[in-house]
Amino acid sequence: MTYIIQPGDSLYLIALKFNTDVEGIMAANGMADPAHIYPGQVLNIPVAATMHESGSEYIVRPGETLDLIARKHGVRLCDLIRSNRIKAPFIVYAGQTIHVP
Repeated sequence: MTYIIQPGDSLYLIALKFNTDVEGIMAANGMADPAHIYPGQVLNIPVAATMHESGSEYIVRPGETLDLIARKHGVRLCDLIRSNRIKAPFIVYAGQTIHVP
């Protein structure tokens, strides 16, 4: 997918908008510095979530918790934990790929 950068955009905001991460956008566009973008520039956006029969894969964003991810996707927290075999203290980290049932 492609996206045309708008005034005020940053790679972080674009990554949030498309459910991906800054590193993925930089890699897809051969970028070395996330600050070197400009309005009108066309970016290739990697798709972070891929659908499967039994759910989707999701890349955890900075500051997200399992509870927040569960609410965002309309699934029960216990199902999210069980689907990913996450052990106590039930912590996920930015950039981690998890399965959303």
